[in-house]
Amino acid sequence: MNSNSLTFNVGDVLIDDINGDIGILIRRYMLFDETEADIYENIIVWDIYWSATYEWPFDDHIHCYTEDGLAILVNSGVLTLHKSI
Repeated sequence: MNSNSLTFNVGDVLIDDINGDIGILIRRYMLFDETEADIYENIIVWDIYWSATYEWPFDDHIHCYTEDGLAILVNSGVLTLHKSI
């Protein structure tokens, strides 16, 4: 999959192939609002809820990733994407 053909949706599941963690995409949003869109590039961000198969160094299981960053991680084989139904 190249990044142009990847689409992410709420409910999609990600598997971290390095440590076995499971993540669920829970929210998609723009990093900057409309007032800042003229100044900054529109960057799409995803909130992902991650399971904790090992001890995270922090308590919050929700982490944000840019959509481009997720595509890079999937294309490089670090994460495996399982589409929701």
